[in-house]
Amino acid sequence: MIKSKKILIFIFILILICVFAPVRLVDKYNIFMAETNWGLLEKSQVDNETIEEAITRLITAHNDDANAHIGAGKSLDTHKAQETIDHPADSIIEDKVKDGQISLQKLFAEYRILISCFESLDGWSTSGTISQDFGNINIRTTAVINNIAVLWATPSNWAGLDWTRDFFWQSTIKMKEITAQQIYFGMGATDDIGAFSGAGFYIDDGNLYVFHAEMNGGALVYTTQIITGITLTDWNVYRMIYDQSAGTLKLYVNGILKHTFSAGLPTTNDDTLASYQIKTTAEVVKYMYISDLLISIPK
Repeated sequence: MIKSKKILIFIFILILICVFAPVRLVDKYNIFMAETNWGLLEKSQVDNETIEEAITRLITAHNDDANAHIGAGKSLDTHKAQETIDHPADSIIEDKVKDGQISLQKLFAEYRILISCFESLDGWSTSGTISQDFGNINIRTTAVINNIAVLWATPSNWAGLDWTRDFFWQSTIKMKEITAQQIYFGMGATDDIGAFSGAGFYIDDGNLYVFHAEMNGGALVYTTQIITGITLTDWNVYRMIYDQSAGTLKLYVNGILKHTFSAGLPTTNDDTLASYQIKTTAEVVKYMYISDLLISIPK
């Protein structure tokens, strides 16, 4: 009887081994078997280059092909044929255009262009002492406190400073001294020559400001912002750009944006196109030197 039980137990154990051992072996095999890397497989049985190597080779060849996208219907050919090729705003910079490639004829169709090196003062109004040199002009006061010298231009049949239109103004200026004087230069006029509005740069006893101003209560009311870091006795390029639709007046010195006015800008036009004024606040002659003026305004 005992012997029969032992035989039955032995048979039962054999059955368990036969049923479960293969499962464990398969599990162990799956656990330790390396995962297949598709990219490392050879392309074919006759080429031992791997798929990853083939992809890298083809990308390199494509990048090295200067004609990859210029064929008919390709992306560069389509892009070139489009009527408008758009880029982010302000993305085209000066060094991408060769000297002499932009003709003035491109500008005349839609803009009034004024480019002056002051070889003549025809059309300008003056007060005080204004002297010309080749490509240069100087404005100077007398040695009397509060004496003023002014140079300004007023078109006869269109508004000089028109706040309903975009405008661009630029001039290159330097001072002989920076103290005991008040200086304005820009578009529009000043309290001293009569005005409805103005914008530009203002120097008061060595401090440089940008400003815009509008008539209110019989006098101009000025909004100013001080600008630092400019050597006023050097030649500096001063620039204004007004964007009517954006409602911004941007002011630059030597190509660097110094301030943007974007609120409370004037709405009253002024007759004066450009003006330069210097006033001495001491018994000393004061000088301002100007070498050029550029203005662009839509017709």
